[in-house]
Amino acid sequence: MTNSGQRMESESSATSGEPGVAASARPRVVERYSGYTPPFDVAAIVERMLASVPPRYLLGLSEVILTNKIGLSRSRRRSVTKSRGRKVKIAEARGLYHRSWKGEKAWIEIFVDNTLNDYKKGWWRWLLHFGYFRESEIGGVLFTRLATISTRRVVRSSAKRKILQTTGAPG
Repeated sequence: MTNSGQRMESESSATSGEPGVAASARPRVVERYSGYTPPFDVAAIVERMLASVPPRYLLGLSEVILTNKIGLSRSRRRSVTKSRGRKVKIAEARGLYHRSWKGEKAWIEIFVDNTLNDYKKGWWRWLLHFGYFRESEIGGVLFTRLATISTRRVVRSSAKRKILQTTGAPG
């Protein structure tokens, strides 16, 4: 990790801990910070949380990228995404889910600085010394994005089942 304006990137791979499931079934955790050092080891927390998720919910997910908003290009900082029907600047988001597209697998991007922004100043800062608060903030973002993956998969499969039922095709 660096504390100057240098770009830092490290990768780690979580093992599943389940027999018969390869380590490649788990997404990689990649840290890509630009001029930012998180106050604790976020990658270890994300790996531990991913290890607690059954592998079927991680199908199609290639990696979880931990980054900060300063590392975004100007065009990405200015672009927007939809959240609960509202437009939100990507630079203000806590995390994004990027679905699979053109042969690339899906991935999750977590902006660690935005996620921990509430704890930057004042008496809130000391709460980060306790694992519960660290993990609740990071876990909230991570599991919300994982729920997006599961929801898309369920909606897609139920829509496919409904189409098969209406056409009378064997399914």
